[in-house]
Amino acid sequence: ADIIISLEPMESLRYLPYLNDESWLISNTSPFVNIPNYPNIEKVFSEVKKVKNHVLIPAEEMAKELGSDKVVNMIILGASAPHLGFTKDEMLKAIEQMFKNKGQDVLDLNFKAFELGYNFKA
Repeated sequence: ADIIISLEPMESLRYLPYLNDESWLISNTSPFVNIPNYPNIEKVFSEVKKVKNHVLIPAEEMAKELGSDKVVNMIILGASAPHLGFTKDEMLKAIEQMFKNKGQDVLDLNFKAFELGYNFKA
């Protein structure tokens, strides 16, 4: 795999065997604890950090700061964008196409979320 994009840290562990030395792993830092034996989050982060090219992004917290937990995925998309093979302008145009009928406020919120992820520095 060239890239793993994960909305939840443990989810990314399942796919580590598919990565190579040039692969990227981008993951939200907020766990979704839906099983009783969810591993220690610091151990999960430790495994993720073994991947040379990784980004652990607190997308859930960033979305809350924007006022909407609905944009977590857009923040993660922004963090992933430099590794997807599209220009930033192409990504922004695609976002506009997806959300232009939802109103300017929704469009602006998604642009802000994308930019937050795109500009995130760990």
